[in-house]
Amino acid sequence: MKTLTSVLSYLVVITTFWLLLPTVAAQPFAVGNREVSLFDASRNREVPLLLYYPAQSEGSNVPLATGSFPLLTFGHGFLIPAASYADFAGLLAERGVVVALPSTEGSFAPNHDAFGKDIAFINTWYRSGQDNFFSCNGFSALGGHSMGGGASLLAASQTVANAYIGLAPALTNPSPVPGAPALELPALVISGSVDNVTPPDVHHQPIWNALGSDCKVFASILGGNHCYYIPSSICDLGEIGSGVTLTRAEQQQTTDDLVWPFLQYWFGGSLSNWSAYLQDITLDNRVAIQETCSEVLSDKSESSRISIFPQPATEWLMIQGFDDKIQEAQLYDLQGRKVETEFATLEQSIQIRPVLPIEGLYVLQCRSGEQVYRYRVMFAR
Repeated sequence: MKTLTSVLSYLVVITTFWLLLPTVAAQPFAVGNREVSLFDASRNREVPLLLYYPAQSEGSNVPLATGSFPLLTFGHGFLIPAASYADFAGLLAERGVVVALPSTEGSFAPNHDAFGKDIAFINTWYRSGQDNFFSCNGFSALGGHSMGGGASLLAASQTVANAYIGLAPALTNPSPVPGAPALELPALVISGSVDNVTPPDVHHQPIWNALGSDCKVFASILGGNHCYYIPSSICDLGEIGSGVTLTRAEQQQTTDDLVWPFLQYWFGGSLSNWSAYLQDITLDNRVAIQETCSEVLSDKSESSRISIFPQPATEWLMIQGFDDKIQEAQLYDLQGRKVETEFATLEQSIQIRPVLPIEGLYVLQCRSGEQVYRYRVMFAR
């Protein structure tokens, strides 16, 4: 009887664990879509958008599926209708992500600053819990293609999000580069190596270089161009003579293979899957990769005399090796918010333990004497 009781207890724990996993792990969902118009009272401005979402049945204006879902607010490119991203949005909605596609600033003279504010407003609106149809589950990302990629970086300083995705992000006016060092969002920038519209060395690479993210990935799709992320559109006129060597379907498949695991992790996915993703993309012969994320998986800290272990941590971190006594140690998430922690000081070392379970990349800040040190640390459940 004792053995049976133990087995039943184990099954209850395992069942509870799976029920608590983010809904984003479940698939596939039917895809719903609807036209929405939000009102930003602070700017006296209507913000129309298309919403693609996991639904109870396929179609327009159908009920939202039961569950808790993350949000991606994704800005369109110059003169490209928001609906052109329906395939991209639909793939994510099938996997349990709500995608908001703002349809503002579609003219020949778009206001990039206003577009960034629209993207920020949409993200804040759904994260705030005030919408009657959908409220974000606490995980959200900002992103966009071309103009939308630049505008969503302008938005990042005006709202709270968990990640950024830019497909051939363009330098907007104002430029996102001056503010990028202050942005600590995990970032994925995807570039086509033969992009004629926004040449990578002029647009995508400077944006990625400027980002202050501890974890950022630059993926150059070899032979890819600016417009093949979406179906044929007016965008294609700028790609004449680009030398693209991929089909549209191939570029979209490569993009999906890069975007989905990235989003999945930063929306609460598994650390083991994230580690595998970082390894896989460096071996993928379709892309050339630059990334900073794998540094946090190394046993080496930023200072060789400092020892921070275990890495990744599960419940606690031990910090050793400072010449002076550690006066303060604090964990921050990638949005700069303090994580509530408990401490135990042992002579020249300190143990730090998050009060609530956490997972992912964090910043550990230590003060020893007059010096302040910052380290990237990883937690896994």
